[in-house]
Amino acid sequence: MQTFGFVLLLIYSIFPILLVWGVVRKKDKHQQINEKKPVFVSIVVAAYNQAERIESFLLDLVNQTFPRDQFEVILVDDQSTDETLTLARRIARRFPGLLQVISSNDSAWKSSKKSALAAGIRAAKGEWFLLTDADTFPPPSWLKGMNDYMLPQTILVSGFSPQT
Repeated sequence: MQTFGFVLLLIYSIFPILLVWGVVRKKDKHQQINEKKPVFVSIVVAAYNQAERIESFLLDLVNQTFPRDQFEVILVDDQSTDETLTLARRIARRFPGLLQVISSNDSAWKSSKKSALAAGIRAAKGEWFLLTDADTFPPPSWLKGMNDYMLPQTILVSGFSPQT
């Protein structure tokens, strides 16, 4: 009976130490994730006939709460038949080095959207790529929120942005 009591006392003595050690270890791991080296991010957007809202969409992207020197926005016009390309280029002139607008006329893909995204990815300089559509409403913290989940071993991060 004394052996059983001794084992019980040992378990109760060691458990709080292991608990505290686990919490401290988890906190250190969490700090390492949050203190990761920032990477340059390319936001690639395929836009088709979004003239009505292209300005507000692009302003949503360039006004992210993420450091402007850590990302770029590449909008690829997906053969729009409205004024999307003209308006996007006018807005891009206000944000040189941050916002680039290109036109996709490549028909190598059956889908013009795939072609537009491929053109945007080819033009991108980022270590990470975020793909979104021009009919969404990315909130100011969208890029920061997506970046919080990007780790060296990450292959894919998926997120939600409300649509128009």
